[in-house]
Amino acid sequence: MKKKVLALVLSVVMCFAVTACGDKETSASNEPKSEAASEEVSSEAPESVPEVSSEAAESEEEPSSEEAVSTEEANTEEAAGNADLEIKVEIPEGFTEVSNGMYMAEDGANIIVMTTPAAGAEIPSEDAIAEQLKVTLGEDTNITIEEYEVYKVGDYDALRFTASYMMEDLEYTQTQCMVLADGKLGLAAFTQEKGGAWTDTFNACIESITME
Repeated sequence: MKKKVLALVLSVVMCFAVTACGDKETSASNEPKSEAASEEVSSEAPESVPEVSSEAAESEEEPSSEEAVSTEEANTEEAAGNADLEIKVEIPEGFTEVSNGMYMAEDGANIIVMTTPAAGAEIPSEDAIAEQLKVTLGEDTNITIEEYEVYKVGDYDALRFTASYMMEDLEYTQTQCMVLADGKLGLAAFTQEKGGAWTDTFNACIESITME
């Protein structure tokens, strides 16, 4: 049971790492057939494509080499400056690290902490969270979003939400915290059985979260 709960929590966390990259990626993935069809038509009927005038071509020229180099240097400097940026959480007594960033208590309560690249990430809406949980846990799962709060961790935008759901006849409560920081997404998930003994401890952990 413990391994299954842990695997499920990790799956939810990873799903939100992808979802948080913004609605643009989601909407783009919803239309793969139309894009493929457009490419197929273009390849089969090249004669139908009008010639581009030299003036139009000039107007669509790529940035100059100096501009490209400048942009690349700026991106490189930003990436170097953020290379070590990660979420920090004070893990309480009673939790043992069972894998990198995964901590488990004897009663099955668990904490997962991870940082992942997420350029252009956005905070998902409450509806998006509920939808993603259903995708991960199953459409028939009864999911309740009990808390949804956008706040700050230092200078960075952050989200905290709590959801409850049933799994194998047991009800679980999970609180996830997401911190968006300069192309990085810090994630911390705290899971226990509904009404478990770790609520105050988890709240203290959440208060300790930093991104540095």
